[in-house]
Amino acid sequence: MPRRPSKGWKNFFNTRWYLLAGGIIFCLILISSIRAFWQSYQVNSEIKQLQAQAAQLEAEQFSESSTLAYVESPAYVEDQARTQLNLMKQGEHVTVISGTGQKSTVGQKLANVIESKPPSNPELWWNYFFGVKNN
Repeated sequence: MPRRPSKGWKNFFNTRWYLLAGGIIFCLILISSIRAFWQSYQVNSEIKQLQAQAAQLEAEQFSESSTLAYVESPAYVEDQARTQLNLMKQGEHVTVISGTGQKSTVGQKLANVIESKPPSNPELWWNYFFGVKNN
């Protein structure tokens, strides 16, 4: 049977070329959609990471601001003046109580004091090599 002449564009849509061109176009659209989805996913994950980092920095800033407020307060200055510089307020009197006559039982008695001398160098090496530990 002889081949009929083509009817133009109507037969073009039924050819392999049309199928191949349609497949290529579909693949290009699919690849660009996947790329756009991946970029969107990466941007969203970076946004979440930056939000978490911002929350952490805000917490640190709050902590540091509260510490700064305490350090700048008069109570801190007074405490440091008393402990570090041994100062006192006007009108205060320092009283030192010495020798009340009572014996304290806190700590070791003088007779039971353990004398401790540092070990000599050969003893240190002996302990190092043979595993004897000083506690």
